[in-house]
Amino acid sequence: MATLQEQLEQSVQKYAENADKVHTFINGTEAETIESASGNKPTIAKIIKDTETQIDTSTGDFNAKASQVTADKETVERLKAETQAIVDNLTSGGSGVNLDEMRQNISKNTTDISSLNEGFSNSNSPNGYTKLPNGIIIQWGNVQISQNYLATCRFPIAFPNHTHCITSGHLNVYKNSPGAVMDIKSYSDPYFKAECSNGEVGNFFYIAIGD
Repeated sequence: MATLQEQLEQSVQKYAENADKVHTFINGTEAETIESASGNKPTIAKIIKDTETQIDTSTGDFNAKASQVTADKETVERLKAETQAIVDNLTSGGSGVNLDEMRQNISKNTTDISSLNEGFSNSNSPNGYTKLPNGIIIQWGNVQISQNYLATCRFPIAFPNHTHCITSGHLNVYKNSPGAVMDIKSYSDPYFKAECSNGEVGNFFYIAIGD
């Protein structure tokens, strides 16, 4: 085992062998490097320069992000202000729009539409009618008429003013009168008169329109 004196001499000798490298490491420029068993090493000056560069880069990135955040915040605040101005303008009636009145009208119209079917006077039956808001009345029904017999067929309700038209069809469910035709001979506001031709008995349905 080496004595203390020997260890000291070895350390001095090792330092003497690496004195130039230590001097270069401490005092060398950014461009200089120190050779070592694991490869070239940078000088203190180079390490300091690289560290400063990293700090400058990080600071620049941070400043850029901070500026973007500030710009985004300003945009959000501007949009909030513009939106609030529009709401204030509408609420105060500055644009000619009264929001409370608009809401009331929408509610009223919704109620009117939902009750539209109930608002029509009607009779939903095989012989029925519907009164439309414009005064037109649509009526329908089924009649059975024997051949060569002038039948009086009454409407479900009498038309208050005029009977405009009547159309009919043959209901040949049992196929006992395939060619039966209802001939309308005359009509008035409460009824029409018709005969059955080309069949012993005819079952007919009709639609009449008037007011």
